[in-house]
Amino acid sequence: MGPFIQRANNFDSWREAARLQLLRKTPPSALIWQSGEDEQQFLFHAEPPPETTPNGTVKLPRAFVDCARTVARHRDPNRWSLLYRIAWRIQNENPNLLQIEVDDDIHLFASMRKAVETDIYKMRAFVRFRRVVLDGSEQFVAWYCPDHHTLDANERFFADRFGGMRWAILTPEVSMIWDLTEVHYGPGVPRSEEPAEDEFEDLWRAYYCSIYNPARRNLNAMRAQLPVRRWENLPESRTIPELVRVSR
Repeated sequence: MGPFIQRANNFDSWREAARLQLLRKTPPSALIWQSGEDEQQFLFHAEPPPETTPNGTVKLPRAFVDCARTVARHRDPNRWSLLYRIAWRIQNENPNLLQIEVDDDIHLFASMRKAVETDIYKMRAFVRFRRVVLDGSEQFVAWYCPDHHTLDANERFFADRFGGMRWAILTPEVSMIWDLTEVHYGPGVPRSEEPAEDEFEDLWRAYYCSIYNPARRNLNAMRAQLPVRRWENLPESRTIPELVRVSR
């Protein structure tokens, strides 16, 4: 009999399923992990047969659990398989596996964690709100497309920093809305539905021009910190070509 499908939609659901399979001593080769975003795959593979949960505990290093929680936000559909394979190897082969940085699984694990952490940070840097008035109420709306599933990872950051105004961050998959009291989540929104420019766009451009330092012009460094693919989110990006041209 071939491998069985094991589903996971987030870290908590993966953790629960992985614990059960580790207790059953199910090898990684016997499972195909499937996310909510790829429900049409592997249609001819069966679900794992129901079994009584065996007694016992699964003990994994706290460092692995913390990192796995971050890697679970990565967009790679193979992330669940990777996490289970590492957990299996820690439990059954080498409890110090995380310390072997040259191991292929551990190297990929670390790389995916770094990508997610970078995506979380970049969102904080590149989100730009636009002022809109709905039913006489002032609100601030931003459209953003994160590389990974990191929107809710920034919930507290935006709620704390912009807690005094009503705001919404729209992404293609899900939207995050602050009503001055708590955060709510709603459906995703296509870029075509983002609000039009407002007067704050000119303020951003004026501010950026005032702090631009031509003596430090390094285009490669600029693109590393301010990727060209993110320029469309930033009103100040329109001034960059002219500032670079003049600074030469």
